[in-house]
Amino acid sequence: MEDLSQQPETADTGAQEDTSIVEASGNSDLVTQSVDSSSEQKSDSKRQFIAKNLVDFLGEIPTRIGETYKKFQTPIVIIVLIVTVAILVKILIAVFSALNEIPLVEPILELIGGCYVVWFAFRYLLKGSTREELRLQINALVEQFLNKKTKSS
Repeated sequence: MEDLSQQPETADTGAQEDTSIVEASGNSDLVTQSVDSSSEQKSDSKRQFIAKNLVDFLGEIPTRIGETYKKFQTPIVIIVLIVTVAILVKILIAVFSALNEIPLVEPILELIGGCYVVWFAFRYLLKGSTREELRLQINALVEQFLNKKTKSS
């Protein structure tokens, strides 16, 4: 009776005895195979767990992006517009720099700009009636842009 009560009460007693018997017989290949198969099963289950979590995460990305866009729609649009304007300004500067490298283009463009300023001054700024016309045109543009009525004084 004492022999039965001294046996350890674990679930893996059979597996421990099998490996000790194999080691005692001198066949170490079987021991490494049984250890390798259990480690392969553990690594396979880890891979499946990681793959499942990755697929779940990738499946949730579109909904998370949609929720984030709905939550931060106005700031996102403003940031996108600012970045777009910055890129367009960079492109415009690059185009003008390239144009300035062509001989005689820079002085001709300056002459055209100067002529336009002189025309604008004579057309709109010399007389009071034409200044009033210009103010009304500017107010109409502001109304169209802001989509609201402005006070006419």
